[in-house]
Amino acid sequence: MWSTPFEPAATSKAPFFNAGAHSVEVDTMHAQLQAGYAEDEETNSDVVDIPYAGLDYSMTIVLPKQRTGAEALRRSLTWPVFQRLLSKLSNTVVDVALPKFKLEGEYLLKAPLSELGASKAFDEEHADFSGITGNRDLVIYDVVHK
Repeated sequence: MWSTPFEPAATSKAPFFNAGAHSVEVDTMHAQLQAGYAEDEETNSDVVDIPYAGLDYSMTIVLPKQRTGAEALRRSLTWPVFQRLLSKLSNTVVDVALPKFKLEGEYLLKAPLSELGASKAFDEEHADFSGITGNRDLVIYDVVHK
């Protein structure tokens, strides 16, 4: 997933401060990796941009320098501010510690596919998959991407 993977052996328990007040011990991934990095005085934050492997995508994390600064940072983080933060990034080796997490998504594709011209595939009267099954009884009710 990441261009430089977090090694499972480097995961350890560490405190995570939720809204700065109380800490909870969580599994924390550690890695030294090449990433975009910037410090920003205006938002009083650190920014790291971690690239995904083989993609032109990355995950940008903006971390307040103060434990109690998350809410103020959230309020100040407008699109122009975010663009300014991205423009400040410079590629460097960064020590990163992140709470272990898993991204999951589910996308219902019937409506977008219909808008792209595949609506007949979802219509019992007009669907024609006879080239697959030899008869016209096959219809698609939904498409889900996970």
